[in-house]
Amino acid sequence: MNLPFGHYESAEDAETAFYEALRHADLEAMMAIWADEDDTVCIHPNGPRLIGTDQIRESWQAIFDNGAVTIRALQQHCTSSTRLAVHNLIEEVTISGERCAMRPIFTCARCVAGA
Repeated sequence: MNLPFGHYESAEDAETAFYEALRHADLEAMMAIWADEDDTVCIHPNGPRLIGTDQIRESWQAIFDNGAVTIRALQQHCTSSTRLAVHNLIEEVTISGERCAMRPIFTCARCVAGA
């Protein structure tokens, strides 16, 4: 069965899986969310642009080596079209007891059969 967002029915389902993987420092669950394409891009806050799943995997491994990350999503704004979903939000992030705010943007391309 072809799901519209990779392994997920919706961009919201993919985002939920992302936060669960963070909460549990689960590298395999995290990588299951990302498209396995050479041009897949990830940019961590204040970090460089990572291109391809090898670089993305290495970055998440380094993050998870320090333990799980607790994030609370706030002020979420979601828009979607027939081919793309964009989620803009503010996150309250707690790492090793330190709390800060981040402003990520998640984009999910909808899989189109035959494309």
